[in-house]
Amino acid sequence: ALFGGRLRVETPFGIAAGFDKNAELVPLYRLGAVPGLGFAEVGSVSALPSEGNPKPRCFRLPEDEAVVNRMGLNNEGSEAIAAKLQGYSALGAARELAPGAPLRAPVGVNITKTHSPEILGDAAVADFVTSFERLLPHADFVVLNVSCPNTAEGKTFEERETLQGLLAQIKAARAARPELPAPVLLKLSPPPDDEQGRRQL
Repeated sequence: ALFGGRLRVETPFGIAAGFDKNAELVPLYRLGAVPGLGFAEVGSVSALPSEGNPKPRCFRLPEDEAVVNRMGLNNEGSEAIAAKLQGYSALGAARELAPGAPLRAPVGVNITKTHSPEILGDAAVADFVTSFERLLPHADFVVLNVSCPNTAEGKTFEERETLQGLLAQIKAARAARPELPAPVLLKLSPPPDDEQGRRQL
């Protein structure tokens, strides 16, 4: 159990955000159909739907034995994903009570800012909070993704003051729903190399 017992994870193996962007495989996680799966994270999900970056945006470089991923946060939007998750909410609940039945893996939601250079500042904070409020009731945990290198404005919240403003609004939205146990996590970029950046972190 993690976060004071609010989240039960049976194994450390999970599915990270980016694989199931639109929560299409949640029934498999809820029904314990993926052996050894400890958790799954859907998304990233933004307030508004996004088509992502132009194709090709995910491809192999055989000579370099590498894969280039610059999807650009393509997703159906938080309203659609919330409705989808609500429809899945009862899956696996009765099955968990049966002796020897596989446990359903916790399903978290990774939320991010809508991929648009026009959504900045206070609008970016409001965009984040909109997704948070829509998805919190349907998630076992929520990840705030403030680090996306695949968009032109993907570092909107890298400045300390900007990030603090976002977290204050998220904290207020979280406090308004005390009956919901989902922990809230923060995804950051790798630590900066410069001394000033490290101090901010």
